[in-house]
Amino acid sequence: MSEPVIRTPEAPASVDAGVESDTVVLKDLGAAVGAVVADVMRLLSVDARLCGHTVLVMIALTVIAALLLAGGWLLAATAAVLMLSQLESVSPAGAFLAVGGVHIMLAGLVVWRLRVISRDLTFQQSRASLHRLMTNPTTATGSCSDAGN
Repeated sequence: MSEPVIRTPEAPASVDAGVESDTVVLKDLGAAVGAVVADVMRLLSVDARLCGHTVLVMIALTVIAALLLAGGWLLAATAAVLMLSQLESVSPAGAFLAVGGVHIMLAGLVVWRLRVISRDLTFQQSRASLHRLMTNPTTATGSCSDAGN
């Protein structure tokens, strides 16, 4: 009689190919995650630079507003003193009041502009972009840096 043949099952070639394809998928996934992290870091650096520039402009405009308010107050006070000292002639005092009023109006415009600029510090475009990505992920085919500015 012949001896029984014991056959060991060989691993099909598709198993090795599956392991290799899983490795490729994981590498691609890692590259995609790395690209997203790089895009987020770039976005954060751009937003931080924008914030820094805006804060510097706001500080400069605040100093200008303070100087204009101080100048308006001094001119208005000087005009009031002149009015009290020369009741019969009001033209110099009227001039001081007009210039003081203009200074106060300019300071009001600067404060208004500061309020408009401070709205940009909420990063509205960045939040809108992230909201679009979260609500409709199927249309997000590129990286964050591919989006139009």
